[in-house]
Order: sequence, then structure tokens, then C-alpha cells
Amino acid sequence: MTPDVVVAGGGPAGLSAAREAAAAGLATVVLEKGAAIGIPLRTSGASWIDELDALDVPRRFHVPIRRIRVIGPRAEAAFDFPEPRMCILDVRAFYQWLAQRALEAGAQLRLDARADALLLRDGRAAGVRVRARNGRVDALPARIVVDATGYASTLRRRLHLHAGFAAYGVGAELDLYAPRFDAHEALLIVGGRVAPCGYGWAFPYGDGRVRLGVGVGRPHADADPHAFLDAIRARVPALRALDGASAIEAHTGLIPLVAPRSVPLVRDGLVAVGDAAGQASSLVGEGIRYAMHAGRLAGRAVAQALRNGGVDAAALDAYPREWGRRERNLRFAHEIYRRIVRYDDADWDREIAHLTRLAPDAFAQGLKGDFTLAWLLRVVPRYSGMLVPDRYRDGVRRVARG
Repeated sequence: MTPDVVVAGGGPAGLSAAREAAAAGLATVVLEKGAAIGIPLRTSGASWIDELDALDVPRRFHVPIRRIRVIGPRAEAAFDFPEPRMCILDVRAFYQWLAQRALEAGAQLRLDARADALLLRDGRAAGVRVRARNGRVDALPARIVVDATGYASTLRRRLHLHAGFAAYGVGAELDLYAPRFDAHEALLIVGGRVAPCGYGWAFPYGDGRVRLGVGVGRPHADADPHAFLDAIRARVPALRALDGASAIEAHTGLIPLVAPRSVPLVRDGLVAVGDAAGQASSLVGEGIRYAMHAGRLAGRAVAQALRNGGVDAAALDAYPREWGRRERNLRFAHEIYRRIVRYDDADWDREIAHLTRLAPDAFAQGLKGDFTLAWLLRVVPRYSGMLVPDRYRDGVRRVARG
């Protein structure tokens, strides 16, 4: 049977879209180029408990973080959370749970199946060409195609919707067995000696496991994050708890660092979600929760568009319209990223000194990227650092003055 929907990519965006489409009764096929869901890992798994609760993610898949430390070349800020807000996901188990949920809804999953080109009919996406690991190539027709191929954005590029992401983060990470590391403390590390135009991290996620990583922003820096990953433990005293820790896995990943809606989300029967659509925070390189929200919105719009047998293009437009309500925060985060990517060590030390003036909840809300007016009114009068763009700071002060 010809599927109604083909989803290219078995990450959180694609699996979330597939579940919604399948739950609506559509014949849905997910194509995953890898041999397993969640292998290899390409994300550190940091997220936010309230967002995951809203997305119905069971708490067994993440470890709560009770302390966040921001470490600069010579300055440090620490924030304690009696009621944790940030968490670190067991990414592989979580992704496989998402796959199981899509399968329970009726979707089919094909592993070792790469969607490497679109099938076109009258200029519209009408399916994909599937290349198996053994080299076999098949055509898989569909009424709508969802591009969830991540940073590669394979199918959108085939439709010439964009030429690839000009700015992106590249990360290198070790998954360590490090039982001496504090199981509820996350470290964010900045400075030219550890992560030029980026940051380092140490994130515990349970059972003595810690993800230690370095990410750098391209094209702003051409540094190799692997080289900095090799050196970061020796250069940062706070990582002494990792002395003697053994690596169990090594990960690499890419994430787009672009302004929201740099390219269209829907065009000619092709729907883009997740990193393929640039739906990630440039500020911290976080994308999982955004991908899930976008996937759900896209899956529901696809279901509505195919409800009456044809393809209702106007119904598909509900997805970018609904997603647009989340874009303000991502746009703000991108503006901050454009500032901090130019920071030198002195800038970072000044910024971290300013951060110590913030209450833990205000810091967490900013790190999360939840830039509400209430947050700005609370933060700006107490904060003279460089993270808040001038036009926002000045506007908030005008509002506060009445």
C-alpha cells in the first residue's frame, strides 16, 4: 500500500510528526538512515523539566539538575535549585521510547533506509527515493513528505529551498563513566582556551555517566572541538572530578545556528521539521524540545491536510502559523548568540560577574530562552551585562517607567 506520509529521519522531530500522523489514521512510514534509533548520538541531551512534562515525557528518562555552574577564564557563577528546572536526558532510551510511541500509533519504521532524493510530480513532492545500506534503490511514493533529516536538510536542499546552513555549531563529546562527578550538577564552560566561539559542558545523566563536550560556532571559528575536548580537563580545575574517568562512547554532532524562518517550513508537498528547518536555539545549541513541538504541529497539520482524500495546502499552512508563536524567543536567542560569539575572555569574565546578580530562577529562565516581558522587567533593572540586546533593555526601561 502506498503510504500517505513518508517521514525522512528518526529523531525527535520526525518521530513526533509520525506519531501524530499515524494516530490520525494516516499510513505513515519513517525512514531512518541508521541501523538503530538513537545510534549514534548527536546531542548532549540538556532540556527543561516543565517543557518535557508538557510533552508527556516520563521523568524516568531524565536526571534533574540541582546546580548549574557557569565557569569563565577567571570568574564563576553558581545557581542552586531546590526545585530543579534543568535536566539531562538519557537520549538513546528517550529516542527509542519516541519510536515506540510512533509504532504504537500505527507508524512503520524502516532502518538502514536513507531518503536521498525527492520524487516529484508536477513540481510537487510525491515521495522519496530510498537507498538501503546494501545499495538497493527503491521509489517510495507518498502524498506528503516530511523532511526531518537534521542539519543535513537533505530533501529541502534537493528541492532547492536553501543551499545549506551558513552558520552552525559543531560539537565533540565523550560519554564517560565518572562516578566521582556530582550527579546533579551541570557545568557550562566558556573562554578562548576551552571553546572559542562556543562553550564546553559537563552533564551527568545517571548511573555515574557524564557527557563532557565542546562545541564551537562556524564560520566564526575554525577550531577543531576534538582538540579542545582533549585539553579541557587539564585546563579547568572544576573538572578534576573526571580525573581517571574512562570514555565509553564518543559523539559528534552539528546543529544550525540561524535566525528563525530562514527558509520556508512548507512548500509543494514538503514539510520541514526540527534541525532541518533550523528550529533550535542558537544561544545554547538546544533543539530536542523545539523539535518535538514542531513535529507535533506538523503531524497534526498533515493529518488535517489529508483528511478529505486530496492535499489541502491551506491546512498545511496551519503548521508554520502555529509554529510562529514560538519564534519570538528563538529570534531573541539568536540575537544574543550574535553578540556572545564575538566575546573574548575579558568579556566573558565581565558577563559572568554580572550573572551573579541574577536570582537562580531568573538565570534559568534566560538560559531556557523564555524571554517574556515579565522576565525582562524583572531582569533588566538588576542586570547590566551584555547578554540583553540594547534595544530590548532600553524598551523595557521605558515600559517600567510607565
